[in-house]
Amino acid sequence: MSFFCVFVCFLLVWLKILSWNCQGAASSAFRCALLLLVKKVKVDMVGLMEQKISGCAVDKACKSFGFDNWLRVEAVGFSGGIWLLWRNTVNVDILATNPQFVLTRISRGNVRLGLVSFVYGSPSHYLRNKLWNNLSIDHLPLNEEWLSVGDYNAVTCMEDVSNPDNFHNHRCSGMRQWIFKEGLIDIGFLGARFTWTRGRESSTFSGARLDRALCNTPWVMKHPGTKVTHMARICSDHSPLLIEIGNHNEHPRSYKFQYQAAWSRHHDFHNVVARC
Repeated sequence: MSFFCVFVCFLLVWLKILSWNCQGAASSAFRCALLLLVKKVKVDMVGLMEQKISGCAVDKACKSFGFDNWLRVEAVGFSGGIWLLWRNTVNVDILATNPQFVLTRISRGNVRLGLVSFVYGSPSHYLRNKLWNNLSIDHLPLNEEWLSVGDYNAVTCMEDVSNPDNFHNHRCSGMRQWIFKEGLIDIGFLGARFTWTRGRESSTFSGARLDRALCNTPWVMKHPGTKVTHMARICSDHSPLLIEIGNHNEHPRSYKFQYQAAWSRHHDFHNVVARC
């Protein structure tokens, strides 16, 4: 390709998803924080985990967040729970629900995004093993574009924790095996490494990357511009995750003609001009 031929593409953010272990959603402080966050980043869909609310209070809380639609998987007592909230501009089909995940198929208009699973992994090692078993191609039709986000309550390596000596290895092995078996890829992130922290002093500080976004190869091929940001913690000891899903526009913007004077010094300059 000639050095004069410049292809310009830009990223269109097609959908924004917020995933957050909110550690309780009943307080007015959390409601204000979520409303401010949603307004600031203009998200289309929100997944909330571990809300510590059950019963009639859930509908009242969901209505207050300003979304058109919502679905909830009830917490077992005050442990766990998954809420999904989305706008009418997004089409969401619920394919499966489980105490530890919700599997959806998402589209916008006539454009199909793919599968998105929202996860809250149990702190219990025994129950978390059920997550790895149930959220798998052996039990669900996951053979299309698939993105999985949430709080897994597990890590993939000791670099994902601040103090490996105090972290049990079973938090790594099960998740690593699941990622390998399902052919998933860690999308990576922008922002602070640890999504969960506790303690402020160096002697009491503990942190881990418990929240993340994973996807399969078909997702990468269809949505190469997917970006994950670990946002600042507020009203919870977990960071909200912002997932921006974009595609490269097939019609690049038109730019004003620009000329680099150094081009004329290239030994093949006249021939390239003549050919073009």
